[in-house]
Amino acid sequence: MRCWMNFFRMTIFFRTLSTMRSNEAYRPDESWLNKVRKLICECDIVIVLVGQDTHNAPGVEKEVTIANQKGKPMFQIRPQGRTWGAVRGAGDLITWKWTKVNEKIGELLN
Repeated sequence: MRCWMNFFRMTIFFRTLSTMRSNEAYRPDESWLNKVRKLICECDIVIVLVGQDTHNAPGVEKEVTIANQKGKPMFQIRPQGRTWGAVRGAGDLITWKWTKVNEKIGELLN
């Protein structure tokens, strides 16, 4: 239950990304960057959901760069049983278990 209380008491930049395949490269435009910058500025913590191609996604790279520039605490979550690569500069990578997620949020915000 504590985990859910943590999620409701803070603003988290937490979104899933349907990353493009490498042959469908997407480059974030200025409008998108401005929206993301605003959302990240308003949050307390950034959580990166790691998928198969997340570490190659230009949009994720931009989000991580913005979060680091703004000094936001950040970490990554990967589904259990997966070995997908971590996103460079996005903090620790943990396995998706609610107890671990809750502990990591508590660690970064205290």
